[in-house]
Amino acid sequence: MLHHLALCSRDLAAATLMYDKLLLQLGYHRFLTNERVCGWIGAEPEILIYAARDPTVAPHRLYNPGIHHVAFCVNSCAEVDLVHDVALRARFRILESPKFYPSYSATYYAVFFEDLDGIKLEVVLP
Repeated sequence: MLHHLALCSRDLAAATLMYDKLLLQLGYHRFLTNERVCGWIGAEPEILIYAARDPTVAPHRLYNPGIHHVAFCVNSCAEVDLVHDVALRARFRILESPKFYPSYSATYYAVFFEDLDGIKLEVVLP
């Protein structure tokens, strides 16, 4: 089982505001806040976002070495839709609006979006 996921952001303050809205919707709450890192607990895994050592570095690019995306599981299509609305208001970049992906499974319903550092996120009803 995955215990925690640690990401880095070029702008920790802005990332914290974005992730607060998203993770609250997914049942998390912030337990740690300082100038170097913020953390959320609730569902597993624990989520941590660290301030990047060099905020001038280019954002992550999908399909470059490193993480491809992070997927959060929910229990209904309505929850996927709600997270989509939250992500829009929190200024995540929407990559794919909520829809079914029958090539993955008969019930696979997901939304895909990207944070301000280019990290792709998914919320899915598998």
